[in-house]
Amino acid sequence: MTATWGSTGWGAVLTGSKPWTLAHDNCSLTLRISSESRHLPFEQLALLAVMPGMIWAAVEVHVVGGPTLSLDGIPNDEARQMLASVRNTKTTWMADQRAQAGR
Repeated sequence: MTATWGSTGWGAVLTGSKPWTLAHDNCSLTLRISSESRHLPFEQLALLAVMPGMIWAAVEVHVVGGPTLSLDGIPNDEARQMLASVRNTKTTWMADQRAQAGR
């Protein structure tokens, strides 16, 4: 199953952010900023942080050994849902990885 979130049209315009989407499946994220797409396996995701604002939240994607990607323009409630979903899915993925390593 894939879940997808992103900036709204007004959110991107009023925050000065490029339009973006973040999707995840059971083992990775796909981040699309404007026309550029980046696949990020969970082992490369150091941290996903959400900083709520008045209406829209800012999001930081911290990549292991790479840059921090800063995004903006997602409604606060959707940003919280995105963060919870990614955290839960990554936690499940990590447990599966530990179980497979123990076999």
